[in-house]
Amino acid sequence: MTTNTPLPSPPAQPPLTQNVETETPRIVSQGAVLQPAPSTPITSPLSKQTTGASAPQSAGQRLLLPLLVAALVLTGLAAFYFVRRDSNGTAVPPSNSDIAQPPPTSGRGLETLAPSGELIARWKSAVVLIESYAFKGNDIIHIEGKTSQGTGFFVSADGLIATAHHVIRQVDDGLDHRIAVKLLDTSKFEQVLCLAEDKENDLAVIKIAKQGTEYLRLSSTDSIPQTTRIFVIGHPGKGTYSEFWSVTQGSVTSRAIGPDEKEYYGVDARIEPGNSGGPVLLTGGEVIGVADWKVTATSMNYAVPVQKLRTLIERSKDAKGSPCGIGGKMTW
Repeated sequence: MTTNTPLPSPPAQPPLTQNVETETPRIVSQGAVLQPAPSTPITSPLSKQTTGASAPQSAGQRLLLPLLVAALVLTGLAAFYFVRRDSNGTAVPPSNSDIAQPPPTSGRGLETLAPSGELIARWKSAVVLIESYAFKGNDIIHIEGKTSQGTGFFVSADGLIATAHHVIRQVDDGLDHRIAVKLLDTSKFEQVLCLAEDKENDLAVIKIAKQGTEYLRLSSTDSIPQTTRIFVIGHPGKGTYSEFWSVTQGSVTSRAIGPDEKEYYGVDARIEPGNSGGPVLLTGGEVIGVADWKVTATSMNYAVPVQKLRTLIERSKDAKGSPCGIGGKMTW
């Protein structure tokens, strides 16, 4: 009788984290026995051990390497973006078109930017020095305050000039006040025609026999916001100093009613004697007002709004005018 012997139970399986020694079979190839390499402990993929001085490698460490490679690639692309090289190998900085520009800091956009030197040079060529003389008969009366200077500016290419009324007509003193106009190139015009005058708003439009003049455009906006950047250009000072052009900058501080109950722009750009009649400009060169007067105690300055000047220019188009230059009254 054959006795049935129970089959032995299979060996217990080790946990995944436990090393198990296995016997590696010999491999026979072409009659030779190839000795296998020494047995290697089998470990769980999650707890694989390394030999030597190498530190254990976690899943986070294996993920770190691709991230480092990606960071290096992005850094290289950024470096190429910000510093390119031309065909000669010279480093080329990024142009303004490559870099995103910040949005304007005000609703008027470009009026927050500084004008270029070329633009300021054009302003100067459109601004004139007006010299005023007091005559009695055919003689100039050299009395303090009777010979003065002011500023004007071309508003057309055919010699039309805007200025302040008090620049061409000083005071009602019974004297004959006449003017001469001097340009940036120092050329002087003694034949001047007064076309239109607005004493109430302290404005005047005159004309000289000059064609092709550089001129300033009048702003089409009648309401300029506070803090808008502006420039004042003219001839402050007296005598020799009035020959020099001056450019000052500031901002519109208010739309104010002056002591004469008239409306003005209040500006904090410096306006000195001699600037009267000069343009108050936006950064793009558009005229928003005519420099008029200042309050010394408060250092506030005032300009006549440009819409009043536009009205006077329209009046001047049909005016015959009257001579107001020194003409042949003086010998230089």
